[in-house]
Amino acid sequence: MFTLELKDDDLDRALARLGAGLEDMSEVTNEIGGFLAESHQQRIERSLGAPDGTAWALNSPFTRTRDPRPLIDTGEMARNINHQYGPDYAEVIATGRQVRTMHYGAAKGAFGQTAKGRPLPWGNIPARPFMGLSETDRSNIAEALQEWVEGLLSQGN
Repeated sequence: MFTLELKDDDLDRALARLGAGLEDMSEVTNEIGGFLAESHQQRIERSLGAPDGTAWALNSPFTRTRDPRPLIDTGEMARNINHQYGPDYAEVIATGRQVRTMHYGAAKGAFGQTAKGRPLPWGNIPARPFMGLSETDRSNIAEALQEWVEGLLSQGN
């Protein structure tokens, strides 16, 4: 039997840095969370449609008199998209009372009635999915991770 052992101090240090970096990826997960939150905000502000590129349903004729762009009214929904991150995760968070309805839609009367007996919502609201990863998002995540790993490996060289 023949055994060959290679010893390379630079490689050992680079692997040690990589191992330590994988213990706490907060730097890159913060970066990823930040650009994903921005991507979701822009998807709404620019009426880009669903993450897979599917166009959103048009607003009703009544709503179009106020603003023809789906998911735009006061801008509150886009402003309420943020991110959180930790050593091993990044997440995009959308808060606000209208988020679930806009993403999944709602049938006329799904939320009950007004004090005067009118349905809430007063008409069907089509789903306009906005949460999820686009191909551009996926590519940006891969690029950020690659740059982060390369940075870990090149430190001290």
